[in-house]
Amino acid sequence: MRSILLSVFIVAGIPVWAQGSPVLVSETIVDSDLAEMKISVTDINEPSYAPLQLKITVLCKDNRVNQNGKAPKVMNAIPQQAICAWGTHAYSAEKKVLAVKFSEAAIVVGDAPCEAQPTRAINIKKICARWNP
Repeated sequence: MRSILLSVFIVAGIPVWAQGSPVLVSETIVDSDLAEMKISVTDINEPSYAPLQLKITVLCKDNRVNQNGKAPKVMNAIPQQAICAWGTHAYSAEKKVLAVKFSEAAIVVGDAPCEAQPTRAINIKKICARWNP
């Protein structure tokens, strides 16, 4: 009897143990001249056709809330969005461009296939345009 109960507990516990961390990507890219970029992709499990959440934030070296302010402001490079699948990312320090590749759900009546999107180039230099004196 004990071995049967032990087997039930072990089998029931495997799916919980096998579930990985909901954070798929958590990376910081630093450009010492310009900004610090944070990329996170989290598995939110809902909705089933776009279970991942992509967030890219930029903390510019000099990106104050206003011209006379002192506190830096974290900017969203792209709006937080639900995606189907995460691809890759690459930062060009020479061009100051962060390139990201991911897939989004294409809603079709009765179906929601995951479609690859073209690589999205985010111009960090433009996001971090400094205040003009």
